Amino acid sequence: MLYLKSLEVTNFGPFKGTQRVEFPEDIGVSVFYGENMRGKTSLLNAIRFALFGTVMGRGRRNLSFYDLVNLEARTEGVRNFEVRLELMHAGAHYRLTRTGKPGPGGSDDYVASSYLERGGHILPPEQAAQELERILPKEIARFFLFDGELLQEYEDLLHGETDMGPQISAAIERILGLPTLTGARDSAKSALDRAEVALALAAQGDQKTRQFGNELQNLAAEREVLTSDLFRLEGDLETLRGHKAAIEDDMRRRERLTALLEKRDRLEEERSQTRTRLAEAGEELTKAMSPAWAALIRPRLATAVADLRARESHLQMAVTRAQILHSLAHGSDPSCPTCLQMVGKDAQAKIRALVDGGADAGDDASQRELASVRRRLDALEAQLATATPEALRILWARQERLQNDIYSASAAIEEIDKQLTGDAEDELRGLRPRSSSSASP
Repeated sequence: MLYLKSLEVTNFGPFKGTQRVEFPEDIGVSVFYGENMRGKTSLLNAIRFALFGTVMGRGRRNLSFYDLVNLEARTEGVRNFEVRLELMHAGAHYRLTRTGKPGPGGSDDYVASSYLERGGHILPPEQAAQELERILPKEIARFFLFDGELLQEYEDLLHGETDMGPQISAAIERILGLPTLTGARDSAKSALDRAEVALALAAQGDQKTRQFGNELQNLAAEREVLTSDLFRLEGDLETLRGHKAAIEDDMRRRERLTALLEKRDRLEEERSQTRTRLAEAGEELTKAMSPAWAALIRPRLATAVADLRARESHLQMAVTRAQILHSLAHGSDPSCPTCLQMVGKDAQAKIRALVDGGADAGDDASQRELASVRRRLDALEAQLATATPEALRILWARQERLQNDIYSASAAIEEIDKQLTGDAEDELRGLRPRSSSSASP
């Protein structure tokens, strides 16, 4: 069964600002009465607008949404209006909100948008439309949303001094099928009376017919019992539907919370792995920082390497020259190893004298110095290889990226924790299940 709990309107019709009406909790008919132009029809139109997105004026004509904005609010620059309706149906709590605002076509072009909450959860548009159609179909709404002023207009029209009253009354009754219903009712009553008389006469005249009459009476009593059971079962079915809707809402909420918990567990696992990689990167960076001082004197190291390379080249040439002279002085081949020309005996004798006169000592000194220069070159080049600022920058960038990943994961976990409560986690862990209690009628 449908129960209206409250109606809240904002800048709707004669109601400026936000006005709220609380309906009584007792089951029955709610009657709004008062003088004309006090807003009774506007309240009815507010309910109709919330449920169906339409507003009816005199003569059952749809009103423009532009005319629904409160005049005083419109002069202050307000262009929107809103209606919020709270209701109960089949044990579920609903909150329906519908808003009218200017559309893209101009100030007179208004569009209406709405959303429906059930149990605190907003339903998708298609499901919301199905729920509203199930709660109160638009075709039968006019029998419940009834404006009493229409009765007065109908009475004034029918009791006027013109001849149109009886004609309009007859036309309305024909449209509603009253003549057919009245004739059918009279015919059915007459047929029922005749059948009862004939049945009574037959029952009096024949024992078997009397027996059938008793059985018919028993069947009628049994039908009453079955009809009562049917009504009771329909009520139980409506209650179970309400329990079903509550269970479905609870299941959707649990699915959402389960997804949040799974996401949080995944983020915690990723954060733990990232922290492990951050520790490894820190150790690698510590090792790389030990020779980092060399990066500060890298230009001077490069200059020293270049000087030693030049000295190495010079010494290598000196050693090679000394070896060639020695080969010409004491070798059996008198040809020059460089130009391949024959060296005369006089020139060879001068070369031998030069070599024997102390050139070997200079050659040995050059070779020792060359070996020393090469050892120094190897040491300086090894130091230059470790003095790479770019490698340090890459390691620092990697460490900062891992720290940012940990921060992002921690922020995401904190946001999920805000959405979760201790009760929700206990429920999902199975500590306090409510499915069985919700399912029991």
